[in-house]
Amino acid sequence: MVQFPNTTSASGVWNMTDVYNNRLGGTWPAGAIGLLGGGTSPGYGNSINKITLLSTGNAIDFGDLSLSTAQSGFGQMASTTRGFLISGAETPAAAYNNTIEFSTFTTSGSATDFGDLSTRAQSVGTLSNSTRGVMAGGFTPSPNETTAIQFITLATNGDTTNFGTLTQARGGLTGLASSTRGVFSGGFVSPSTMINTVDYITIATTGNGTDFGDLLSASRGGGAGGNSTRGIYGGGQLGSPFASTNVIQYITIATTGDYQDFGDLITARNYLAGLSASPILAFAGGSGPTNLIDFVTINSLGNATDFGDLAEARSVFSGTSNNHGGLS
Repeated sequence: MVQFPNTTSASGVWNMTDVYNNRLGGTWPAGAIGLLGGGTSPGYGNSINKITLLSTGNAIDFGDLSLSTAQSGFGQMASTTRGFLISGAETPAAAYNNTIEFSTFTTSGSATDFGDLSTRAQSVGTLSNSTRGVMAGGFTPSPNETTAIQFITLATNGDTTNFGTLTQARGGLTGLASSTRGVFSGGFVSPSTMINTVDYITIATTGNGTDFGDLLSASRGGGAGGNSTRGIYGGGQLGSPFASTNVIQYITIATTGDYQDFGDLITARNYLAGLSASPILAFAGGSGPTNLIDFVTINSLGNATDFGDLAEARSVFSGTSNNHGGLS
């Protein structure tokens, strides 16, 4: 079965049998789609919103998660066909969860169970390339911050496997990736110590995280994404007095070094979701909660511009897309 030229185009000369097989198998291009699940609004929710990333506009309802959940996986974890959402804290009583669910971008409806994290956790950082999803850090029920890094093979349902450890235990970190390298940024140590640490891994191997550099300021709960060369981290919550920031910052993924100033979000907020589809990165929701979606052009510097609105205001939730930097 031939592969289409990229994640958003089916142009070129096709054999009709290949067209049929790709459409039947869910590998026909779905366009640049972003999915956002769970979150607080202010109570925990299970709805999944969908946005079309390469045209501005409002989100629409896509389906539901199996659980009402928040404090879930932060960062984009998806193949071109499946988007993955990690359950963190769930109702009732903010119980910790270890559920991994996925939705097929071309099919609206309820999410499907994939497997489990090795330990019940919340506020986990997530990222992926086209074949492997990686999850790092988070808070386990004690609560204790963890250094654990674990991974799944996106095309094969099942539980996580050990990958290695972060350089520092923390929760509230956010992941982004190119097709070869994953980067985990920021986080915090309970109850109130914000972290500026940035680690990187090579996605196709296993092993421990390595120091990449630092955020401009120690923070947790930023939204992140990018393309194959540039990673962007926007917003987040700073330390005492726990103010949100509107700062957007960037790195070159293939090198190491500190984040640099990119511009500003429309409003300061934390625990927002980042959704990439080159050439743009959209930032959705965040503290308030808010229904705001704004966006930047990845390869230029500047302030965010209005994109549209979520179906409902929400924060502390998972987001992913079928055209993020790890798939480029």
